[in-house]
Parts: sequence; C-alpha cells; structure tokens
Amino acid sequence: ALNWMVEQADELGIDTDRLAIGGASAGGGLAAGLALYNRDNNGPKLALQYLLYPMLDDTHDTPSGHAMTRNKTWYRDVSLKAWQMYLGDEYDTDKVSPYAAPMCATDLTELPRAFVTVGVADLFRDEDINYAQRLMAAGIPTDLEVYEGMCHGGEVIAPMAAVCQRMKNNYVDALKRGLART
Repeated sequence: ALNWMVEQADELGIDTDRLAIGGASAGGGLAAGLALYNRDNNGPKLALQYLLYPMLDDTHDTPSGHAMTRNKTWYRDVSLKAWQMYLGDEYDTDKVSPYAAPMCATDLTELPRAFVTVGVADLFRDEDINYAQRLMAAGIPTDLEVYEGMCHGGEVIAPMAAVCQRMKNNYVDALKRGLART
C-alpha cells in the first residue's frame, strides 16, 4: 500500500517528501514493522514513524507487561492471545519476524524520525520506552512522551480529561513537526 501510494502520488496529490506512517496500539506496531521492512527493501523515504502506544513485543516480558493482568482496556492475557492469533505457528518461538514484532529487531539504524507516546498505566509502557531508547541509541531522532495516569487508549475512553487533552494535543503537534518542511 505504501509503495502503491507513492507510485500514485501525483494523482493523489501527495507530497512524497513528507510521508509518515503510524498508528495506535496494534496499528503502531504495524507501522514500526513497516518502517523496518521499508528500510530493508529500499522503500520510499519516510519523514516520520508515528507510534501511539504501539504493540511491539509479542512476549510482554517487562514489569508493566506482567503488572497489567486485569483492567478495563487492554491487558496481558488478551494481548498474548492476540499475538498468538497474529503470529500463528511462529508464536512463542525464535522465528518471530521483527516486521511483525519490532522489538525483535536487532538493527534500528537508518529508520525515520520517531514519535512514541504511551501511558504509565499501559501494558506496553516498558516495551515502548525501551524501543524509543533503542531508536535513540541507534541515532534516530526520537520524541518519547509518557503520561501519568494514562491507560491503554485512555484518550479515547476519557477524551475530556486534562491529561487526555494534553496527550492528544501533543501527538497532533508531533505529527505537524514531523511533516513540516525543513
């Protein structure tokens, strides 16, 4: 879809110098995997990977991954079942592709700028922070925002809460910055 979109850029009115990929939750994980795949296959230049509380690690073997066992949004058992359905026979093996579970990637160099945001009370908190730190260590300009009191998808659940408004405003600003002409 990304390559098709770039091939149709003139017809679609797309500025190929300002391409971003992104998503929330599983969509954020897919976007991170696509950034890796795109890099490895000499795809189009991307300006930004926009990762809102991305689902990156099929093991959730982190303190937050073990702590979030039951809550009203997304928790460990449900998430592991989702990974099992997504990965099929590769689930719980060493054959998991980094394009499917980006935390498996060993090389994060030459990726586009990243914006990563997550809540403190999110199952994905530690894997998202770790991924952002690994991007920074690989020399990728990365903005990381972590919000106290936020659960997974919290800005959708309580959109008028001050922290949710702040989070939404900050991630809209990050998108604007990421796509701004330099």
